[in-house]
Amino acid sequence: MKNNDETIKSEIGTEAAWRGFSTQTLYIAKRLLEAENNVQLYPEQVEDLMIIENDKIIELVQVKNLSNDLSLSDLSPKKNDSFFRRCLTYKDSNIRLRIVSFGNIGLEFRKMLQTKNRRKSSVFDKLLSYGYEDSDVFWLLEHLEIEKVDELEVENSIKDELKKYIEVIAAYNLVNDSLIYYIYKLSREKGYTSKKLWEERISNIVKNIMAIDSVKKQYQKTIVPLCDYKSNKTREELFSCL
Repeated sequence: MKNNDETIKSEIGTEAAWRGFSTQTLYIAKRLLEAENNVQLYPEQVEDLMIIENDKIIELVQVKNLSNDLSLSDLSPKKNDSFFRRCLTYKDSNIRLRIVSFGNIGLEFRKMLQTKNRRKSSVFDKLLSYGYEDSDVFWLLEHLEIEKVDELEVENSIKDELKKYIEVIAAYNLVNDSLIYYIYKLSREKGYTSKKLWEERISNIVKNIMAIDSVKKQYQKTIVPLCDYKSNKTREELFSCL
């Protein structure tokens, strides 16, 4: 049996994982709504988000939601399957490496972002000490972007983007919930999406709402529930009409 300390650690770990996945889903939803028409988004493939444009990978995104300030160690750079190691697979590509933090960015990363020559940063030196080649570290840091985002601001951005669609205004909450579930499902099933596919989905949602509204207007008029249906015919006569 688990003792109390193990149970608490397990619960904290589960809560942190769910918080991370939830904000990751929010961020991907935002990127989908802001995407260009020729872009495809692949959640949970290679990284938390992979973006392809004209059949070429243009961006890899890692999303973090930590209670502590984001630091190099949070990316597990010493591991063979770390974010940096995976990114080096695409070294021959003109690709953007983006780390998104739902929280503060640590001092070491902030100093690196502020310096013009990233070779002089402590991040560069540490990666070298972990066995990375000099040219690999240079490429990684030259293509690396670190973005701090706020959860409420992301939610508001999603709201603003959704309300640009006239058909969404009457059922914003329903469409917003559908968007979040849509991204969640894509992440689970390793699928992909695009702005066009999402707009087609919105169109179908609105058509379904209109159909429901039409049924509602005819309810108790041309549409009568079977439990309220009354007839002078016997049961045998009614069944004979079938």
